[in-house]
Amino acid sequence: MSYPKTPSDVQAIQQSVAAAEAAMTAVVKYLASNMTPTSEQAKTVLDEVLTSHNCHSPESRIVASGIKTHEPHYMGEGAISKGEPIVIDIYPQSKETGFFADMTRTVCLGEPASELQAIYNAVTQVHKQCVAQLQPGVSCDAIHQSAVDQFNSLGYQSTGVGSEFKFSEGFVHSIGHGLGRDVH
Repeated sequence: MSYPKTPSDVQAIQQSVAAAEAAMTAVVKYLASNMTPTSEQAKTVLDEVLTSHNCHSPESRIVASGIKTHEPHYMGEGAISKGEPIVIDIYPQSKETGFFADMTRTVCLGEPASELQAIYNAVTQVHKQCVAQLQPGVSCDAIHQSAVDQFNSLGYQSTGVGSEFKFSEGFVHSIGHGLGRDVH
């Protein structure tokens, strides 16, 4: 294996993620129009698309729907329900370079409940504000704390001590992580 040498090496991994996202979304929509799609079916599609782009998911992948989507590393199983959040987390590895990509999206089949839409809007707002803070010299801890503060001000409190994560409720995950030869 070699290291990515050019932006095009990194772009190839990003393209595989985008292709997997598009294919999985299309298949879930198609299946939903004819039957109830499952997390397992969506993961099969992801695997096929990643393989066609010379990538694989040795660390797995997440397609989770419903109430358990609040758990950041819940892998997902069973039916994907309409109107419920669907968390898609793809972190494929390039078979050529050994480097990982990472992409997380939350989508919904059909019309989301108003509470789900409000949460989505809050996350979008906080994301935009955090991206605007990115610049040399600004620590990731400062941006993370800014996100926590913003969620708190929007009424989404992050409380309790979690086991794997900093909090047990609210914004439990960190703002991000590095990528390389290890997925996180």
